[in-house]
Amino acid sequence: MTKTPIPTRVLGIGALLAALGLQPVLADDFPADAKTPSAAEISALFAGKTWIMIPARGGELQLEHAADGGFRAFVGGKSDSGTWRAEDGKMCYEFKGPFTSACNDVRLVGEQVLFKRSSGEVAPVKPK
Repeated sequence: MTKTPIPTRVLGIGALLAALGLQPVLADDFPADAKTPSAAEISALFAGKTWIMIPARGGELQLEHAADGGFRAFVGGKSDSGTWRAEDGKMCYEFKGPFTSACNDVRLVGEQVLFKRSSGEVAPVKPK
C-alpha cells in the first residue's frame, strides 16, 4: 500500500472544502458566535481590574487597568505604563515606554473575553 504524503493530503482536504464552499476555521479567527461588545461594556469589564492574556505563541501578559484610564503592563520581566480606552469592539492602549501602542479587537463568547492582537492572533484574556 502506498501512503500519500501529509502535505498532499492536507492540500486535498483544502481543495475538497473549497469545492464544497466551506472554509476551514483559522486559529486566528474569532468564533462564529462571538459578540462585539460596546465601549461601555468593555469599560465595565476592565476598569479597576487586572487581566491576564496568555497568547498561544508564548509569554503571559498582565494588564492592570486603573479606573481613571491609566494602566501598567508586565511581560517577560519587562513593564510599561500608559493609558487605556475602550471603543465599540476595541480596547486601545497608549504606552509611554518601549511597548508598542495598539488597539485590539475585543469579542465576547459567553463569559470568555478574546482579544485579536496586532499579530492577528486571537488570545483569551482572563481576570486575575
